[in-house]
Amino acid sequence: MHEHHQVERLVQTLLTAAPGRKIKSVRLVMGELLGFDETSVRLYFENFTEGTPAEGAEVSVRWVPGELHCSVCKSHFVKIKSQLNCPTCGNQGKPTDTGKEFFFEAVVTD
Repeated sequence: MHEHHQVERLVQTLLTAAPGRKIKSVRLVMGELLGFDETSVRLYFENFTEGTPAEGAEVSVRWVPGELHCSVCKSHFVKIKSQLNCPTCGNQGKPTDTGKEFFFEAVVTD
């Protein structure tokens, strides 16, 4: 459910940036660390664009892997599934901003 407000805000920004223009497709960037469900994001997008110039737009998604930082050995590493431990020293890593992205990377209009 936490996708609801984020998608609503993103769609509002999209419609404001392309007033009155038919939006054919969008490429959405989503960070893995957000924990968003792609199916939910797509459904919310459909709901929030109903009756707007973005209704029916094709949505593609580019996922950004989550990156963690180890405060012990100072390593940066990519999160793999639910593994949070540093591959170098074994201590638990802390999330960085990489993997928390949520924005439209590309928008195609008529």
